[in-house]
Amino acid sequence: MTSRGQTDRLIEHVLIASKPRVSSNLASPPRKVRMGDAEAHCQIFGKCAFITLTVSPKTMEDLPPELDDFIDREARKRGLDCAVVVDAHNSIGKPSDIKQYLPELKEAALKSMEAALKLKKRKFEVGSSSVYLEGIGVEKGLGPGGISILVVKVGGKKSAYVLIDGNNMVSGLREKILSSLRELGVDNGEVMTTDTHTVNGVVLTERGWYPVGEVIDHEELIGCIKGGVEQALSKLESAEVSWGTYTIPNGKVIGEEQVNSLCVGTDKMVKRSKDLALTIFPILGLMISLLVAFV
Repeated sequence: MTSRGQTDRLIEHVLIASKPRVSSNLASPPRKVRMGDAEAHCQIFGKCAFITLTVSPKTMEDLPPELDDFIDREARKRGLDCAVVVDAHNSIGKPSDIKQYLPELKEAALKSMEAALKLKKRKFEVGSSSVYLEGIGVEKGLGPGGISILVVKVGGKKSAYVLIDGNNMVSGLREKILSSLRELGVDNGEVMTTDTHTVNGVVLTERGWYPVGEVIDHEELIGCIKGGVEQALSKLESAEVSWGTYTIPNGKVIGEEQVNSLCVGTDKMVKRSKDLALTIFPILGLMISLLVAFV
């Protein structure tokens, strides 16, 4: 958002939009489909499709908004009210162009949706928990939100949705976490990050932040997540879900173009500072040498 006033306005409208509109106590079992490097996980709640997308262990950054729009349109064509599409933002390694994966992401999303739509919906149970790694904060890539976990049980099948408050995750860690959760009887799920920027600019590294798992011990993190999943499993109870779409009129946000301009400007300032440093420091060194010589 561009200002505090715009943020307050957003919160006001979110509270209005959060009032239940359409509800259901039925959900499908989840379906996961992999097409090439892309993977989609879909679960239908009432007439709303919940879809997570990833290309892990390949590098993924922000998915383009037009992908969300495409999947939502396709969901409506299939008789659903909407599709909630989640960019898992859970793998960073070598530089990569996310656009090369768009055809596979679209295909995986549609196939997982169609597979889930064919399944019988049943009453479902939900359990949740929040856990934190003691002594681990933004300087190590973990935001103040910690780790949030939601477990959904449908027809005996359990899915765990793990959300870590961080800016992306080292490649391969997502797979290690999901594998460890199978030991707890979890059949399916996804590990996501919030893409928070509270962890940015707090450490002197090339990126300016640590992705989840770059400096945090993996076994410690996995142990914490497993403990949270066990808590969520112990709290399973019947639930229902509500959904709806809401448009906030005339909202002002910092768009991609402005962010890119800001980044370019920052890079130029840093480069200029380096150039000046190369000029100033030798001069200062010479002046100090002359002063010492005269003394």
